[in-house]
Amino acid sequence: MVYSYNTFSSSEDSSAAYFLKRSPNYTIYQYYGDSPNLLHIERYQANVRHGKAQYFHRNGQLEAEGEFDHWQKVGFWTYGAEDGSRDMHWHIINHSFYEQGISVFYTILPFLLTVTLLVFLGVRLAKKGRYPLYYRVAVILPFALFALWGVAIASLGEMDALALKRSYAQSFLVVVSTATAAMVLLSLINVIWAKRLRVRRYTSLLFVFVGLVFFLFLMWLRVMAAISGAIVM
Repeated sequence: MVYSYNTFSSSEDSSAAYFLKRSPNYTIYQYYGDSPNLLHIERYQANVRHGKAQYFHRNGQLEAEGEFDHWQKVGFWTYGAEDGSRDMHWHIINHSFYEQGISVFYTILPFLLTVTLLVFLGVRLAKKGRYPLYYRVAVILPFALFALWGVAIASLGEMDALALKRSYAQSFLVVVSTATAAMVLLSLINVIWAKRLRVRRYTSLLFVFVGLVFFLFLMWLRVMAAISGAIVM
């Protein structure tokens, strides 16, 4: 293993090019120029970023840590902020260097908890022959959650509201989006089996349209929040 403290040049006649040719497997320790703190540690195999990598903020706090598989981020990565807070992300879909995967705590867990709650409630009420009640709850839930979020933001001071948005915006959007998708799915099922489920077909058809519009609105909010840096897509 060869250790280098310099950023490599791509010039064919540079000493770095000679090093890359003779030592294709190496580790780079890169430091901030004006401080002793590490900038990053990267490992290479056959001149390709491969293996464990670590990146740090200027104050020394961990910025990112995980595994590369031939330039691609794989598995679970830990991402950190300068204040020391951390989150785990799963790179199951997006693997490029600048992407941050899917948040475990703010995306995957809220999605699973929402689905579990909706399925549990649906099974319990369906067994008691109260599916129409369950459907009414499923229709009201996403709009009620969105209204409660708006009330919470409006009732807080500017700084507290900003902190609340940054901390929970991603989880909130995941929960409401999941509930909205469930409402649309149930409404489609109702359109097909309206008599069997004892619901009104045209009312369900209306909520298919309303749910789709609301879902697109939530996706727009999610994109805007990602652009502003409040959440990770």
